[in-house]
Amino acid sequence: MLADAIGVSADEVFYTWMMRRKWLLDHYGQHRRLGTSGWAYFFHGYECDLRHDDGRLLRYDFGPGGRVDTFTAWGVLQYVITSMLPWSDYSDLKLWLRGTEAAPARFAGDLGKMGVVWDTLATRGMFQPAAPDLVALQSHYTSVGPDGLTYIRFPRETPETTIIDCAVAHRLVLSPIGVRILDDYTVAQPADPRR
Repeated sequence: MLADAIGVSADEVFYTWMMRRKWLLDHYGQHRRLGTSGWAYFFHGYECDLRHDDGRLLRYDFGPGGRVDTFTAWGVLQYVITSMLPWSDYSDLKLWLRGTEAAPARFAGDLGKMGVVWDTLATRGMFQPAAPDLVALQSHYTSVGPDGLTYIRFPRETPETTIIDCAVAHRLVLSPIGVRILDDYTVAQPADPRR
């Protein structure tokens, strides 16, 4: 739906936002409703938030090549906090993560508490970088200047898509261990017609 809304193929959504931002903003806007689906998009940074009229939020934390199976702790936290039928509800986890915040649901959630869950999953090998080769490439061209700031200086001939991909190459995907555990969990859950 997002690709159709901005008139590009699905594999071009991320690059269209990153490389043709002015064109996208002039023709479609940074945020817009997706027809009568109840969904609206909002591009920002290296992400795009999809919000539903009912309050659900799905953040695309884009990865290299525009892949959308990458994720961040903040994106997962927002998904859990705003999730409701027809998606899973995660009531107990939501209650624990919500804390005492009075912020709107999509900005609520205790990132510190999410960090506890996140670190536990990471320790168990559930995640891996989306593109370790690109993480290494960026590291090769990264240095600390005399001012103490970190600089990334790619050679001039480096394609823009490579530079953009390196910026998100560290984002996480499920590792083979994570996929196996998720598959086992899904099989072990009783069928729920509401899911």
